[in-house]
Amino acid sequence: MQTLIIRIEEPPAEGGPFPIQGLSVGPDLGEVEQAVGELPSPLPRLDAGQPDRDVVEDIQQVMLARGDPEFTPDQVGRYLWRLIAATRVGAWWAEVENTAADGEIRTVLDVRAEALRQLPWELLTCEPDGRRPFQSRTKPWVRAAGPGVEAEDLLVPVRMLVVVGDPRDENLRVDDELDAIMGALREVPGRWHVELCVKPTLAALRSSLEDLRPHVLHVIAHGAVVSGSSVLVIPIHDEQNSIDQQDSIDQQNSWELTTTDVANLVPSPPPRLVVLNACRSSLSGAGDGTGPPTLWTFADAFLRRGCGAVVTMQGNIPSTAAVPFSAAFYQEIAAGAGVDVAAARGREAAYDARKGERDDRSWAMPSLQLRARSDRVLPVALAVTANLVQQPPRPNPRSSDAKAASRSSR
Repeated sequence: MQTLIIRIEEPPAEGGPFPIQGLSVGPDLGEVEQAVGELPSPLPRLDAGQPDRDVVEDIQQVMLARGDPEFTPDQVGRYLWRLIAATRVGAWWAEVENTAADGEIRTVLDVRAEALRQLPWELLTCEPDGRRPFQSRTKPWVRAAGPGVEAEDLLVPVRMLVVVGDPRDENLRVDDELDAIMGALREVPGRWHVELCVKPTLAALRSSLEDLRPHVLHVIAHGAVVSGSSVLVIPIHDEQNSIDQQDSIDQQNSWELTTTDVANLVPSPPPRLVVLNACRSSLSGAGDGTGPPTLWTFADAFLRRGCGAVVTMQGNIPSTAAVPFSAAFYQEIAAGAGVDVAAARGREAAYDARKGERDDRSWAMPSLQLRARSDRVLPVALAVTANLVQQPPRPNPRSSDAKAASRSSR
């Protein structure tokens, strides 16, 4: 499959325009520049009648507003599309993409300008036909820094760890999401091994990660924003408390998984795929105030640790969109599709599920960012003559006492 890259760089001078490049990637050729252009800085206003409005904040509020945003997702999607389409890069991309057959091309959106990284590019809506590139399974779009690195095949079974915040929280619909995941993997029996880690302490989560060394880490929890940065809120399981007392205790006994924790938590080798099905898990802070502002997200943290792909949520995604996304996403993954195709199918399913609710933004909440090539994140291979001595199914076995301690938290 041919890969096209649209790269948006930092301005070379303060207040200057954002350079944009169009590159193609061919076998053994690396990146080849095909077109260059510029995006204006500051960006054009969404509402020409209100010159004092902050366009970046207006766009972000489309995903973050608790109620109906002032601007519609379709307005923002077409606005973002016009930014790219008005450049030489947009014209080059349209010409190449129009001549390519279905299944022969994918597009990588590489946004390196920090002021533009947090924009919901997944809302992109082509004009005049209204096609949504991030919903396309035949000509998928994905966020990544370049074409992606290679990754070795995975021998079955694929190990998956599902971390659950509060299984009794009706807003999370944990049972429905677990049913969706297991239903998707049921089509490939024997190829996946799934374990649960329910309401763990940080120590118990670390133990489970080191014990299983999962290829896939899937988190079902509530997200929150602390000091402008995302955290995942995990209640603590306490077997000594009765069920009747648990609700009041859970409100007090919880801890927050931060991006800093990720740097010191992820085992080696790291998961190939991380899915944080939690509200606002893609938001970032702007540094600690002691140096230049730097965006840092959960996706950044996991990718820096070597993970191949990370899915986070750009706003408050309802469970009625999150569950269909997971079901369709893992169905495509289990069938051998690339993660970009799987994410597009998941967004499509979320869009269909929320159409009756007149919700036209939740489908774009899942943001997939890659380090590995999209078709090499989870390349599953059958070991016909597996050497279980040299290649045990679980590396670095631990003591029975440590294993028993980790299992008690699940």
